Amino acid sequence: MKSVRKKHFLTDTRFLFIVFLLTVTLCMCPFTTSQGRAERLRLIVMTDIGEGDPDDEMSMVRLLMYSNEWDIEGLIATKNKPGHSIHPDSICKYIEAYDKVRPNLLKHASDWPAKDYLLSRTKVGQDGVNMRIVGDGKDTEGSNLIISVVDKPDPRPVWLISWDGLSTPAQALWDVRRQRSKEAIDKFVAKIRLYTITEDYDVGPWIRKTFPNLHYIWTDRGKTWTGISDGGDQSCINAAWRSENIVENHGPLGAVYPRKAPWLVEGDTPSFLFLMSFNGLCDPMHPDYGGWGGRYKRVNTWWYDTDRGDEGLGENRPRNTIWRWRPAYQNDFAARMDWCVKPYNQANHPPQVNLGHESKLKVGKGQKIRLSAEGTSDPDGDKIIYKWRHYEEAGTYKGKVNVRNANKRQAFFAVPSDGKKGQTIHIICEVTDNGIPSLTRYRRVIVEIEK
Repeated sequence: MKSVRKKHFLTDTRFLFIVFLLTVTLCMCPFTTSQGRAERLRLIVMTDIGEGDPDDEMSMVRLLMYSNEWDIEGLIATKNKPGHSIHPDSICKYIEAYDKVRPNLLKHASDWPAKDYLLSRTKVGQDGVNMRIVGDGKDTEGSNLIISVVDKPDPRPVWLISWDGLSTPAQALWDVRRQRSKEAIDKFVAKIRLYTITEDYDVGPWIRKTFPNLHYIWTDRGKTWTGISDGGDQSCINAAWRSENIVENHGPLGAVYPRKAPWLVEGDTPSFLFLMSFNGLCDPMHPDYGGWGGRYKRVNTWWYDTDRGDEGLGENRPRNTIWRWRPAYQNDFAARMDWCVKPYNQANHPPQVNLGHESKLKVGKGQKIRLSAEGTSDPDGDKIIYKWRHYEEAGTYKGKVNVRNANKRQAFFAVPSDGKKGQTIHIICEVTDNGIPSLTRYRRVIVEIEK
């Protein structure tokens, strides 16, 4: 009997030890979402919301509907015109509406931030739009928040997103430049990623000139950002679509989404469509790769609107680098608005795309490359439709690449014989389910010609 008891004791001990090891291992693993993302982006948004500016209000609704995907560390109220007022109360209005649907959102996904947290991160920025309101002693709640967030020991970079209010990050940079050593300034700037919808008068040029190493992306007036609702297919952006899919019967948050847009619909939304890396397509650190928020080119030390749009779309303007994805990002928004009011089993959720190989491949000219989306699934059990495509404008090889079996889980293509060493070919695996509304996710394969 003693030996039997001893055997059981040893077995139990081994079992407990294995459980302990598994627990430690899981704790050490980096956090990932259901989309397989290893790192959440940190965001601070500057917005001139209020004063009859419905496109900012529209964008605020969509931002909150994706707030579980990022760490939003600041919502800063600013203004974009002399004579206007600053309206942090408008930000609070949308947070209050979001809080009323948050219990239902938690049935569909985790990590939705609490109302009290978002309200605590709502601040007031600069009371103006040019360098006259930037300087010594002109710091604000907003500029000080930026400094405190960037200074956190968190190693992740901070994305500063300006919908109009570039003077507030300019003030933060001014104070750091005045108060710190060159080494400390460089360290601070290295943690910032700045994206601005247009530049505020003389503020943008001052930032670019003074901090040439800053990761800086801007889209100018009438350029890329207009593609959110200008050009392309209007059937999923017009007033009737917005009323049916966003406003009516979608709870308190949908009810406060502005019904009318005197000018562009959601003109500031591209600033964070660009940051939706969880969709498998967008790569914020590579603006030239293209994605839901558009495609940009390198100019000197910053990123700017591309000279030409994506070809073969009926027009060749920068805005088409956004509107080409419109059905996908609009359906995605509509599905999330459904999450505000529907139970899990009555709403749609995006497919989860996996590759059966590495996402970066080094190959030789003429080589046959097999592509696989093995392991791709849909959480709702919906039918999945595959589409492999060559994203010509994103790569440096500018010829055509013909992907065979493009509508299958496994596809293939031959590396062009006229390719040169070091050139890249971007292949997009686009996966769409047949739910209502249909949802799309992606994986990008970057092929580098090695010889």
